Amino acid sequence: MLGCSGSIGIPGQGTTSFLIDSDILIDAGTGLCELDFARLEQIEHVLITHSHLDHICGLPFLIDTVGVGRKRPLRVYATLPTIRALQQHIFNEEIWPDFSKIPTAENPVLEYVEIQPEQELLFGERRITTVEVDHTVPAVGVFLITPTGGWCFSGDTHQTDRLFTLINQAKKGRLFLYRGCFS
Repeated sequence: MLGCSGSIGIPGQGTTSFLIDSDILIDAGTGLCELDFARLEQIEHVLITHSHLDHICGLPFLIDTVGVGRKRPLRVYATLPTIRALQQHIFNEEIWPDFSKIPTAENPVLEYVEIQPEQELLFGERRITTVEVDHTVPAVGVFLITPTGGWCFSGDTHQTDRLFTLINQAKKGRLFLYRGCFS
């Protein structure tokens, strides 16, 4: 866990970011500041649960820091509403460069991958299932299964029974990280 706070101001508590092994990042909050350049370079996949700033604010800096010299684009997985929010409000050439077209549209340093709720994503022996959750913007929770156990992050949400169903189906160790604010 790199960060799980909704704000800043407490030393050592950045906003939401979870690093899975060395290559998968769940959300891109200020918790990314805990990583040095060598560890940032290892990130290949970023799954964004929703478009709120405390979950995305580190993404522009991550791409700017490690984009040059990458052999493959950094893949950003998100629902279509979240991708649109990133494109319209962050990577719009006004706030930040559109890295999905840099250095060229054919060979970008950032690649968006649209995901759907209940979609399974495979990363070697790791399987991520996204679950639609109840928030003020379209959002997903994340359920990760590895050979050693299960891990679930609700994102910002009210109670979502589907997450509990997935957790209870996990055959090995289970960790559930739940976050809700302003309920």
